[in-house]
Amino acid sequence: MKRILFAIAALLACVAGGGLLVQRLLTDRDAADDSHFARNETQLLVSGNSNAHVRLYRAGARLADTLLLTTDPGQPLWLPTGK
Repeated sequence: MKRILFAIAALLACVAGGGLLVQRLLTDRDAADDSHFARNETQLLVSGNSNAHVRLYRAGARLADTLLLTTDPGQPLWLPTGK
């Protein structure tokens, strides 16, 4: 009987610990998103065909001033406020 109670207590402790870990991970992600939103940044997530070759550039005053932002679709990109 004591073994069963110990097993149940251990299982409950593992479930509670896992729940706290998931909550912490979600809270950390929300805090990171909140910092971007506080700076008025916009999240851009390019999705679609995994075989597509996507390149996003930030425009400059001249063609030589352009800046490659990302070549990895599926990864979120935070864009600063526009001018």
